[in-house]
Amino acid sequence: MGPNPRDEIKDALKYGRLKPEEAEARLQELGLPPLAFQPDPTAFNSMSETWWTLPMTLAWIAWRSPREALEAWDSYRAECWDWHFREWRDGPVGPVHAGFFSAQREPATMTWLFLREGYDRVHSKLPKGFISVAEARANLWKALGDASLQATGIDRRRGERVAIQADHWRDLEITEEHNRVILLARRANRVSGPGFDDVVLLRQRVVALWPSNPSKESPPETHSGGAGRPSAMHLVEAEYERRTALGELNGRIGQVSEILAEWAHETYPDLRTPGPGTIANVLRARHRKALTPRNRSFVEFHGQF
Repeated sequence: MGPNPRDEIKDALKYGRLKPEEAEARLQELGLPPLAFQPDPTAFNSMSETWWTLPMTLAWIAWRSPREALEAWDSYRAECWDWHFREWRDGPVGPVHAGFFSAQREPATMTWLFLREGYDRVHSKLPKGFISVAEARANLWKALGDASLQATGIDRRRGERVAIQADHWRDLEITEEHNRVILLARRANRVSGPGFDDVVLLRQRVVALWPSNPSKESPPETHSGGAGRPSAMHLVEAEYERRTALGELNGRIGQVSEILAEWAHETYPDLRTPGPGTIANVLRARHRKALTPRNRSFVEFHGQF
């Protein structure tokens, strides 16, 4: 039996003889699976999850982006493999080498959120309306403290899931243990003592408190729809994408188009808003693709899509 080409490529990466993009291209030519895999983000809809973790919640409050909530979702991260460059030693006293290694993405933590914010800031990628992770944490703690929002967690002493009472948040701090976010109580200026694991919050309530609605401070850009007033069709499409990401549009295309037509007419009365028929024609294929298998089966069973 000859050498395994996959093992040979991994060895070449390890010693720096190949770069990741070269290795992946070679694996593709050989019909072999990649070493660093990134799943299709559309297969993971964070906006349909009932419960969000603390990192997902903080990412949403700071960025107000379904993509950022996805990036902080551990179920998605567990399917991601990334490239890492590092030096390593061949044996306890052997020579030092440098190469590339693929590794499963670790769970999201506060450290990761701060690093992501720093990266986006340095590369001018922070979106309009962004607030810092530190400010997002302060806003979240305030909402939890005044009972506008409630979280649950595994009580570290009792080993069962409980609702975290509003007055507890005054003493709770986020920390990390084994690369996972936990909450510990602050005692005498020290973070220690009882706390909570696997803290989650209702996604629907989080999004209601910190909505992703675009700012209405300035008039929207419009696209020409021919003669007459400018058309709002592109705004309808944007609203469709927003509501779909939030899991709010799972009905038949006729129902969806009527909802969006009414929204456009009320929100932009000075624009030429498309009717339900026009909206349905534009969005029909996209809506069919956007439906989850469960919702698609329901719709097809109860009526013509």
